[in-house]
Amino acid sequence: MNNQIAQVEDQGAAPMLPADPMVSMIERVAMDPNVPIERLERMMDLKDRHDTNQREEDQREAKRAYNSAMAKAQAHMPTVAKSKQNTHTRSTYADLSDIEEQAMPIAYSHGFSVSFNPGGKDDKDNLLVNWSVMHENGHTEEGQAAFPLDAAGSQGKTNKTGIQAMGSTMTYARRYLICNLFNIATDDDNDGNGQQQRPPNKQYSWANTITENLPENATPREKAEAIADALRAQFGRMKGSRQIDNEWDRRAAIIGELESKHFDLWEAVIETYEQRRHQLDEERIEKSRE
Repeated sequence: MNNQIAQVEDQGAAPMLPADPMVSMIERVAMDPNVPIERLERMMDLKDRHDTNQREEDQREAKRAYNSAMAKAQAHMPTVAKSKQNTHTRSTYADLSDIEEQAMPIAYSHGFSVSFNPGGKDDKDNLLVNWSVMHENGHTEEGQAAFPLDAAGSQGKTNKTGIQAMGSTMTYARRYLICNLFNIATDDDNDGNGQQQRPPNKQYSWANTITENLPENATPREKAEAIADALRAQFGRMKGSRQIDNEWDRRAAIIGELESKHFDLWEAVIETYEQRRHQLDEERIEKSRE
């Protein structure tokens, strides 16, 4: 009976995790009265540096996963069709539910989630909206944007209570931010009530400047090669980790297009980015030691 109980207890016990070799070494040194305290302090410092470097590497890996997933998601985003009618201006527009139904499942399938919260008002009485885009691998991008309160109708007359105005503004802010954060295009990016249309996609304007000097009969492959070469040169010129990450974010949709149509060129761009990113990290660590 006792053996059976012991076997049941053994089966229910949680598996032991492997010990950290460095922690085990520090424990042995700490238990040895003959080891100078200075050696233990050096080992503790080494452990702290090791942990810091590991955390930074985990963060870099999470950032790379975020960027890769964003490029893939943006490459597959549809143009959201208009389905809502503005009876005052007799115009149609794509509202938040259209975007949630037609585009956001792609973002969710690539591991993204989003969050929006009111952050008070600025000195111009604009509503501040805090946004976050989170990826399943742990990296989060976040920021804040200001939006005028939507308290008036098409004639400029107040037609909403304060709560209604805030709710309407938050809905518009979510729609606007989701479209811009995930590079989602709609058939009509205004609601017919005077909201400015979304500016042209600057990423593809940049790509056009790269290919406009090619011969008129340049093939899609030749254009893609020119864009890939420009991306690699651009990453090679970056002078800091944040700068190169921001440049990646700006060109994410173009990089996603390369992955879906010219995988070998995409691999070359990724390799250049990661090499330069690693080099910049090494330079930063070296400077911190000086």
